[in-house]
Amino acid sequence: MEHEIREAPLNLYNPTAKDAETLLAEFIDRKKLLARILDIVQHNVSDRPQQHVIVVGPRGMGKTTLLCAIRYSVQKDDALSQEWLPLQFDEEQYGIGDLADFWLEALRHLEIELKATQSKVDQLLNEASDKLAQHAQDVFFELLALSGRRALLLVDNINDLFAAIDDGIALNQLRALWMTDPRMMVIGATPSHFDEVSAVDQAFHDFFRIFYLDRLTQEELEVFLRHLAEMRGDAQVIHAIEHEPQRIAAMRILTGGNPRLVMLGYRVLKEGFDGDVRRDLERLLDECTPFFKHRIESLAKEARRTFDAIARRWDPVTVDDIRVELRKPSNYISAQIKRLIAEGFIEAISGEKKKRYQVSERFYKVYYLMRYSREGRRLRWLVNFMQVFYAWRNDRRWARRLDKALSEPLAVNPAACEQTRLAGISLFDLNKMEEGVALLMRGLLLDPEDRYGRHVLNQFWRDALPVAAEQIAVNNNSTASDNLRQAITETLLTKAAGGEHEAVLDALLALDESAQQPFEVLILALQALNDRSVLQHIAREKCDVVLDVMASIAPEDGFDAKKDGTN
Repeated sequence: MEHEIREAPLNLYNPTAKDAETLLAEFIDRKKLLARILDIVQHNVSDRPQQHVIVVGPRGMGKTTLLCAIRYSVQKDDALSQEWLPLQFDEEQYGIGDLADFWLEALRHLEIELKATQSKVDQLLNEASDKLAQHAQDVFFELLALSGRRALLLVDNINDLFAAIDDGIALNQLRALWMTDPRMMVIGATPSHFDEVSAVDQAFHDFFRIFYLDRLTQEELEVFLRHLAEMRGDAQVIHAIEHEPQRIAAMRILTGGNPRLVMLGYRVLKEGFDGDVRRDLERLLDECTPFFKHRIESLAKEARRTFDAIARRWDPVTVDDIRVELRKPSNYISAQIKRLIAEGFIEAISGEKKKRYQVSERFYKVYYLMRYSREGRRLRWLVNFMQVFYAWRNDRRWARRLDKALSEPLAVNPAACEQTRLAGISLFDLNKMEEGVALLMRGLLLDPEDRYGRHVLNQFWRDALPVAAEQIAVNNNSTASDNLRQAITETLLTKAAGGEHEAVLDALLALDESAQQPFEVLILALQALNDRSVLQHIAREKCDVVLDVMASIAPEDGFDAKKDGTN
C-alpha cells in the first residue's frame, strides 16, 4: 500500500479517481471538519428530522475531496455503514434540468451502489408520466428500503442543482421532504453563498448547517506538505520545508492557502529545489494556464471586459476606477460586477463607503497580473522581496555572521573582497563618501554575502541606499541586481527591527517613485505601523507579507493577519 501511495498521481482536478485508501491517507488538512460532519451523521437518528449540511469554499479548497472523504469514512465505519448508504453525485450535473431528473439521478446512483441487475430508471422513462418526479421518488425509497439503510446524499455544486430544478415549486417540495423524512440526509458543497439558501424569501433559507473551508495557514500548509512528502518519500520537498522557508511562505501567500494550488506547488517543490521563488512561481503559472484561460474564455464579452479591468489592477478598485476605461455608465458596470460576484470571479471588500472589488481567487489574480498586466513588474518585486525577507526572518543568518566578520577569513570572492576593503578605507579612514559607496556597491554586486561589505553597509546604509536603488534599476533582472537587492533589503530590515524604522521609512520615501518599487512592501509595513488604514487599500498577497514584516519589526505589538488584514 505504501508503494501505491508513493506512485499514485496527485489527481488535482479529479479526487474521485483516487481509491479510498489513498484519499484518506492523504486527507490531512480537513480532519477536524471531517470529524465534525461525521458526528452530525452519527447523531442524525432515524426517529426525528435530520440535520442537513452545506460546505462553502472557493474552487480548489477541497470540497469534492471532503465529500469523498465523508463517503469513504462512512463506508469504512462498521456502525455508520450499517445505517447509511452514501450516494455521491458527480461534480458537474449537466443532465439535471428539473426535479424528475434529480430523482432519476439519485436512483441511478442507488442502483449502482446496490448493484441492481435491472434499471428502474429505464422503466420510469418509458412511462413518460407528468408525475415522473413523484414516481421516481417513490421508486427510490422503495429500493432504499430493501437495502435496510438510509440515504446519505453527497451533492457537489448544490447551488447549480437548485438553480436547475427551481420552477417555483420543486425546491419547496424538497424542503418539505427533507424537513420531515429521516430516510435521507443531504451534505452539499458550493463555492459561495447563493440565493436559494441565503435570501430570506427562499425555500432553503436557514435550513442547512453551514461549514466553511478556510484557506490553509502557514502551519497547516507545512504539516500538509510534510505529511504528503513523508508518505510519498519525496526528500526534495522535506528539504525545502526545513531549509528554504522563503519558498514555503511564498507558496502560501501567492496561492492564498488554496489546497489545490498547494498540491501544484508540491509538484514544483518535488521536481527541483534550486531555491528560487521566482522560478517556482513561473512553473506554477505554467501549470495553471490552461485552466485559467478556459475560465476567462467562458465569460460573456462584457463580463470579460469588466473582469479584465479589475484583474489588471493589483490593488482593489472602485467602479469609478474602471468606468472611464470601460466607457460604460456606473450602473452598467455594477450590474456586470454583480454577475461576476455571483459566478465566483470577483468579490467585494467591505468596510468603506465606496465598495472596492478584487479577483476572488488569489492565484488567479497573480496569474492575470503576470500574464496580462503592466503591474506584473510590481508583483515580481514582491516575489523578490519575499525571497529575501522570509529567509532573513527565519534565522537572521547574516547578522550572526557579522559578529564574526573580523575574526574569520574574509569573503572567498577575491574581487568582491578587494572592492569592499577599498570601500572601508575610503569611508572609515578617508571620509570619501561618494568614492567609498561606489566601491561598496561594486563589491556587493559581486557578492552580497561579503562579510566585511555587510559591515560597511551596516554603518553607511543611508548614503548607500540611493546608489543601491539606482544600481538595482540599472541591472534589473540580473544576478548582480539580485545580489545588491538582497544585501540592502536585509540591512534595511535589520535596521528597522532594531528600532530605526522611522529613519528607514524617511530614507525610502526620499527615493524616486520608480526606485521605491523593490521596497514597496517594506514601505507599506513601516507606514502601517503608524496608520493601520494603509492595509485597507492593498492587495491580499501584499497585505499578508506586510503584516509579516510588521510582526518582525515590532513583534511586541502582536500583529495578526486575520485580525489586522482587512481583505
